[in-house]
Amino acid sequence: MDSRAAKLFRAAAEAEAVHAQAHLRAMDGVKSTSENLEVAIAGESDEFKEMYPKFLAQAQEEGNKPAEFSFKNALAVEKVHHSLYSKALESVKSGQDLSTAFIYVCSVCGNTVERETPQTCPVCGVPASKFSEIK
Repeated sequence: MDSRAAKLFRAAAEAEAVHAQAHLRAMDGVKSTSENLEVAIAGESDEFKEMYPKFLAQAQEEGNKPAEFSFKNALAVEKVHHSLYSKALESVKSGQDLSTAFIYVCSVCGNTVERETPQTCPVCGVPASKFSEIK
């Protein structure tokens, strides 16, 4: 029933990604891999130390359970991203590539794991079948 509307939203999201990449190139925002990783690490750090704790506290204060669930998951996953980016930066600085070719993302909370999927997501508890391999 709403498949065409859903398709429109997916198309608009794809278009926005194209715009964002064009804006980033125009700002000369794409740097070396090490520089990009350093920026990503700083961004993830701010998200899990500052941004999401404030969002989570506000959601809890308002009794907004869906927002609380969303922010709690995002906060946990941003810590994971921070760690993964930090490991990647160490690898790049030592002249290595990442140690694994397999990366998976949980479709429920966004948790990101290397090598293989866990039996259940440590962030949101869903089964391994909810993870998708990133190609």
